[in-house]
Parts: sequence; structure tokens; C-alpha cells
Amino acid sequence: MATQPADNPGDTPPETPVPPSDPNEPTAPTEIPETGPDFDRPERGPVELPPPD
Repeated sequence: MATQPADNPGDTPPETPVPPSDPNEPTAPTEIPETGPDFDRPERGPVELPPPD
């Protein structure tokens, strides 16, 4: 942001703090662990191929 001619470095007010959220506001839902198999991670290592003939 460019400074304006009337701006003085020590003349700017401090940032306004963010007010706390409403205590009655629902929070983010907690993550539920998945119940099915995890296809992203194999349960065991890769199966080695038999040696070539």
C-alpha cells in the first residue's frame, strides 16, 4: 500500500483486534475416523514378482 502525503509512520492507529466468536456458535465438527478400508495405504507391502523364466 502506498503512503499518502499526510501519513506519518507513528500516526497510524493499532490494528483492531478481532472480537471473540460467539460462545453459542457451534464449533467445527470433529473428524470421525473412517470405518472402511483405507485404499490410499496398502495393509501390507507390495507382492514381489516371481523371477523371470
